[in-house]
Amino acid sequence: MKDPRGDPNRRRAPRVRVSNLVGYADRRSGRFYSLLGSAVTLDLSESGVRLRTVEPLPVGSTLTLDLKVASEVHRVEGRVVWGKETVRDEEYEFGIEFGDLEPGLKESLRLYVSVKQTQRDSGS
Repeated sequence: MKDPRGDPNRRRAPRVRVSNLVGYADRRSGRFYSLLGSAVTLDLSESGVRLRTVEPLPVGSTLTLDLKVASEVHRVEGRVVWGKETVRDEEYEFGIEFGDLEPGLKESLRLYVSVKQTQRDSGS
């Protein structure tokens, strides 16, 4: 589960720390899901999310996520672009890059991140 990007702190878009429960599924073939689970978000941007899980996820796989943004839950697809084991055989972190987002969601994410950054910077 090596991080192919090299620098794990490289970001294309601003991210904020967010801790929410996320359901995910990996569609491998047909209509059936071979991997179902839940994870916790660690940070979020308009282009992706970092997740903590208790099971390894295949780098390169496409996941369907039920992601909470503000008070709404959105179903999004994303590709696992990197992963690492943080606690041996117990805990993992993964970077998920979003695919095409539904109309308006990318702007909602941008606004959500901006508001969270402002709150963090002002100490709220």
